Amino acid sequence: MGLTTETLMFPYRKGLLEVPAAASRLLFLNAEDPEIVKDLSSPMLIQPCFDKARRLIEAGYKVAQEPEGKFDTIWILPSKDMEETQYLLSLALRAAAQGAVVVAAAANDAGGKRLEALFEELGLAPHAESKNKGRVVFATVDGEYNRDQAKTWFSQGREQPILNSQALARSKNILRLTLIDVDSRAVDIAARNVQSQHPDLSVEAVWTDLTHPHVKLGPFDTILLNPPFHAGTHADPAIGQSIIMTAAQSLKADGRLYLVANRHLPYEKTLTGLFKQIDVIADEGGFKAFVCKAPGTSSSNYPPSVDR
Repeated sequence: MGLTTETLMFPYRKGLLEVPAAASRLLFLNAEDPEIVKDLSSPMLIQPCFDKARRLIEAGYKVAQEPEGKFDTIWILPSKDMEETQYLLSLALRAAAQGAVVVAAAANDAGGKRLEALFEELGLAPHAESKNKGRVVFATVDGEYNRDQAKTWFSQGREQPILNSQALARSKNILRLTLIDVDSRAVDIAARNVQSQHPDLSVEAVWTDLTHPHVKLGPFDTILLNPPFHAGTHADPAIGQSIIMTAAQSLKADGRLYLVANRHLPYEKTLTGLFKQIDVIADEGGFKAFVCKAPGTSSSNYPPSVDR
């Protein structure tokens, strides 16, 4: 059990809250640890990130993407992102039955210190405890909470319109598109965006974790990649390096990888060990863009554009 999960459970161990009964209606937002729900008959677990959902799925639980129904207990592991945390709290209130208990926990350096204030902004009367360099906050939900604030946070946390900037607008030669992300929300929105603008295109949406070498994808003619490099609040370039390795394994022999990344990240050594030729096609604004030829590529001349 991770430290944040232990912090979430602290009010129960201290006797401040009654442990949910086996048949109680429990919603767990950003669920991670299957161990803490093992005594519950049918918890609803929400986890959009595949790397975290994997443990729940392997333990035999169904992972949902949206809450359905009303719940007596709601657990939240907030995001380090303020707006997402506000959204999760608003989602909890929408799913809370009358008199439900909402419990949220986060490390102090990942938003734990602000949790109590967020509860108060929603018009709740929070109780806060400190544990494991984190903060756990809980409150009972009644009909008097700030519904306008909750509605605003909910709207801000849902999908938002953005400018169109898909690769399909740059190339007319794309016949089949595979969209891959660790976050189910990103996969779903990307697929709907593409299908709404290009209804005749063959589109596949894949929810998976590209850091695992066992992932079998492709082979593809072209891969566009902007890898993440954070694990929680900590920078970890190894995440991007492992995704680059998966991309290299997923290309055809004459395929190309187009990669954009922060200039300071140590990706060039990884690229050199995997590809026949690496060219920098842009270097500005703190970012670098590369185009890389797979080892089996025969031609050394290719334009820096997506044309497959």
